[in-house]
Amino acid sequence: MSAEHYISLIEKELTNLRWKFSHLHDRYELQVNDRTVSFLDEPTEFIVSPDDWLKIKHADEKIHEPGLIAWLQVLATLFSKDKVIFYDIGSLFGYHSVIAKGLFKHVKIIAIEGNPVSSEYISRNSRGLDDFKVINAVLGRQAKTGYYLVSGFEFAEVGSNRYFKVIFSSYAKNIIKRVLNLTGRTYRLNKMVTKEIETKTISDVMEDDVGEYVEIFKIDTEGYQAEFLPKAVDLMCTRNAIVLLELDSPKQMRKFGVTNDDLVQLFLRRGYTAIWMNHRTGMGVKQIDKVEKQFDRNSLVALLPESIQGM
Repeated sequence: MSAEHYISLIEKELTNLRWKFSHLHDRYELQVNDRTVSFLDEPTEFIVSPDDWLKIKHADEKIHEPGLIAWLQVLATLFSKDKVIFYDIGSLFGYHSVIAKGLFKHVKIIAIEGNPVSSEYISRNSRGLDDFKVINAVLGRQAKTGYYLVSGFEFAEVGSNRYFKVIFSSYAKNIIKRVLNLTGRTYRLNKMVTKEIETKTISDVMEDDVGEYVEIFKIDTEGYQAEFLPKAVDLMCTRNAIVLLELDSPKQMRKFGVTNDDLVQLFLRRGYTAIWMNHRTGMGVKQIDKVEKQFDRNSLVALLPESIQGM
């Protein structure tokens, strides 16, 4: 199947995508096309609580990242007769994990989330679902266990340069929020907690006995993909993994000394095809061979191995 055909499928899916978000007594229900999934209605101590997050993302009859959901629907149709493993790296509250569980017919879900508070929410929300594993870990270059400062979406190993930057940034943000709250706003203050968290590599979380399984990776890690992805590319490509990679702003990527294009080229050099889109709006679906300036922003690149390009 050519890149043009995939683009056509995505555009058609975006046109036909239907959803309905409902708040029931103790949970939220999200209907995507003909499948319905649910999320617990409960708060957490995270800077953004899952109940608030879900309401914000579905306000005004919207849906969160329709472009990514369209890709999940297309892949679920394409592999409707196959066994699939869906790795949700940077799963936050398990939103895409739960949707993937509903869309794919034969799927194992592995949700990887570094924040222990949101990871616990995913575990509670997925209780009772078959083949749904939650791993509370940070992905990195090598496996180890250490103490991390957790502040919102930021993770910093205690004692590192980044650790002190996160502390300063969190204090500064809290001062601004306190001032704004005096005017009647209700901003939630950043909470900084130190937790012992495992660091794993991608090979650590990948299933050993994949057999006939198709592996799909969704990666949304606020730039931290620069830490763990390069070392894992050979293994992922050898296993013909499909990668749905969220790009981050150039400013964010500069913190890691890697560009979005650096990461995408690792796959293109191994015969992959890259299809870019604004996943938040579903606009601008296009095959790319380089992350040029107009694509170098928060967006989504689907990286497809040669093994499925001919399907």
